[in-house]
Amino acid sequence: MKFTPGGGQVEVRLSEHGKQKDLGVEGYRIEVEDTGVGIPLDQRERIFQSFYQVDDSPTREYGGAGLGLAIVKSYVEGHGGQVSVTSEVGQGSCFRVVMPIEPPLSGQGPAYIPPPIDTDPDRF
Repeated sequence: MKFTPGGGQVEVRLSEHGKQKDLGVEGYRIEVEDTGVGIPLDQRERIFQSFYQVDDSPTREYGGAGLGLAIVKSYVEGHGGQVSVTSEVGQGSCFRVVMPIEPPLSGQGPAYIPPPIDTDPDRF
């Protein structure tokens, strides 16, 4: 949203749950589309790297540490999903997240993080 100027638009869409061809399993799709500044083609993969900024000049207009999209990508892939972006400079961007209904079991996907086991129920 911070890259969409005043008067611009941001649209969020959530699909119904169903077969996701990108994943080959049941899941859903989330899309966030804006009419912002857009992302140059040669920068689109790099924006998911930690601390990366498209505009890294000392006079850049937008703040931030460059962690948001890296965190999103790590979370989504850790739950067996995919994240992607399409964009046109000066026209805006569309970020897509495709998530399975259930995260993959160990050995079936990128990662499975089991819930913590409370070994001391009297701790709290």
